[in-house]
Amino acid sequence: MTAIAIGIAALVARRGTMEVRGAAALSAALLCTPYVLDYDYVLLGMAIAFVAADMGKRGMLGWERSWLAYAWMAPLFGRAVSEWTHVPVNLIAAIAVLALAMRRAILLDGALAYSLPGRTKIA
Repeated sequence: MTAIAIGIAALVARRGTMEVRGAAALSAALLCTPYVLDYDYVLLGMAIAFVAADMGKRGMLGWERSWLAYAWMAPLFGRAVSEWTHVPVNLIAAIAVLALAMRRAILLDGALAYSLPGRTKIA
């Protein structure tokens, strides 16, 4: 999980806006540690704020508001629900915010596009 989170954050850092980079770095930080407690999810709140700032500048993509609302609410009830159902609610929220940042970087910033020397970009 750590390698995937770092790889996605590096992809976003390659071409993403400052807001998207911040969201990716903060949500990836939560996924890179084996011990994340409830108070560590302040990082997720900051990542949500970065995505919301980017949404304010460049508009929303489908389902972003729903996933951000889930990620915002997850730390409130995540531990209790996880104990009852064995579904990692908080982990899903951190993965969702990282995925949203990656999606914005790919779709809006062309993070997967590359250019050859002396040629135009290839998507």
